[in-house]
Amino acid sequence: FGYLWNLSWLPELFHSMPYAFALGWAINQLYDDFWITNISMLIGLMVSYAGMQSATWMFLKWETHDDANFDRTSTLKPVIDKLASIFGCKLGDEKYAWIACGVKGFITTLPVGGVFGAILFPLGDEIGTHIEKRATKADPFIFREFLRSALGSISILIFVMIFNFAKGE
Repeated sequence: FGYLWNLSWLPELFHSMPYAFALGWAINQLYDDFWITNISMLIGLMVSYAGMQSATWMFLKWETHDDANFDRTSTLKPVIDKLASIFGCKLGDEKYAWIACGVKGFITTLPVGGVFGAILFPLGDEIGTHIEKRATKADPFIFREFLRSALGSISILIFVMIFNFAKGE
């Protein structure tokens, strides 16, 4: 709906908010201070939103990227290229799409640790790609985006469980 009303930033902002709220909840549990809690939520929101705005074009075509735009640049492309070279892949490979999505997942979920988002974001895209092949009339990205968000949100649950365990609750 964001594109329809020229508010394409709005869904990504809403998607970033739960990660910031989870961080704010944890900070509030530790410090019980209004300003520290809200400043940490704002920082968490900015980091998560930056992740939502990053790296997507590199994995829009998940399984094949035959028409990859090799001239296009982004802030994270050098980082992703370096990681991809470690695993022996390049822009246009499916492994590269996994790495780019993992980096996006890591940054987006960084307020709640990042590690599980780096795993669950690309897993959501992989599962969504298989569903897309069977659903011909739907928006080609809706399943991937939904599953990326849903699985990425699991990182919030894991964060809360680890936090409560560490606190002894």
